[in-house]
Amino acid sequence: MDNSPSFNSEFASLSTQRLIVREISQLLLKIKDERLFLNEVCAIITHYDSAQYVWIGLIEEFEKEQKIKFVAQAGIEHTLTKDILLLCADLDKQRGPGHTAIQTMKPLVLNEPDVGDRGESGQPVFWSRIILPLIDHENVIGLLNIGSTRPNAFGDDEIDFLTEIAGDIVIGYRVLRLETDLKQSVVSAGKTLENTIDALTLILSKRDPYTASHQKRVSKLAYAIAKKLGLSEGILEGIRVAGALHDIGKVYVPAEILSKPSKLTEGEFNIMKTHPQVSYDIIKSIDFPWPVAPAVLQHHERMNGSGYPHGLSGGMIAFGARILAVADVVEAMSSHRPYRPALGIEKALAEIKQNKGDLYDPEVAEACLSLFKQEGYVIDGSETV
Repeated sequence: MDNSPSFNSEFASLSTQRLIVREISQLLLKIKDERLFLNEVCAIITHYDSAQYVWIGLIEEFEKEQKIKFVAQAGIEHTLTKDILLLCADLDKQRGPGHTAIQTMKPLVLNEPDVGDRGESGQPVFWSRIILPLIDHENVIGLLNIGSTRPNAFGDDEIDFLTEIAGDIVIGYRVLRLETDLKQSVVSAGKTLENTIDALTLILSKRDPYTASHQKRVSKLAYAIAKKLGLSEGILEGIRVAGALHDIGKVYVPAEILSKPSKLTEGEFNIMKTHPQVSYDIIKSIDFPWPVAPAVLQHHERMNGSGYPHGLSGGMIAFGARILAVADVVEAMSSHRPYRPALGIEKALAEIKQNKGDLYDPEVAEACLSLFKQEGYVIDGSETV
């Protein structure tokens, strides 16, 4: 007797949904190729009940016309291949369900019993299919197509969840594309990093708007502290870039943890503590002209060795990371967080003063305190880097 759960109950399980999201997020720690990432995502989705086939197509410009380019698949190959050919052909001719999903920018569910291949013995009939547009900044960049042998497999809960998965696929794809763009922007003589940094921040803002704004304010404050310390223009630029990217790894932290309105559990906090390492993994291969990656990796280390991820202390911590640590704490305490209102700048500065030399580099702490007390520095949430 088959005791496996139905497709609806499988996807209705919150733990299963989290597992899917986590597996897709973890792919980005292991894979740096966009095409391989998309294929692995398809394979993950087919691991779950009643997702018999999955494929992804991306929209490309061809002779001034938009066409769908098949890029990834997993599942029952015979029927899958036939379905791809039919849907791609219809889309190229601006007709059919794929074209409808693109035009409406909404998921399209098909429950007709004639969907799929019934022409050969042993081939399953696809009773249900869902076509989800992959939307990036209000532009459809492709389609996620999922088929099931079960009738009415995609109810409202499944549509909502798979829409979230489609969004995660877009985020992952864009992160990998932008990593490539960021590398190219660094090695291209005279080319600015600003557009790529802003794009990475926009990706993060989809998952966690607070963190995206936080990064910008930390970058601005860290730059001001570094300037107060009299550092060279080149080092100042490196500090600014490190601040703008220091929390980018939070794009892989589950959304329910990032936006949780109450205190995190120990397990949730342990997941959150992975973000410096993940941020480092994203940017470590980029040949910056400044030591950006170490500062990003170590911005939660503390002078007495009580920080994370590696418990470094004193001179073992990169100086850029010591500047980021102070700027990060001051901005975080003085601004609103999902689980508490802003504590205010006075409490933030009191924290730095009380723990300078213990948690925070004393020279950096003094520069920060002087910046606010003597020069009247203000953290302005409306300012961008």
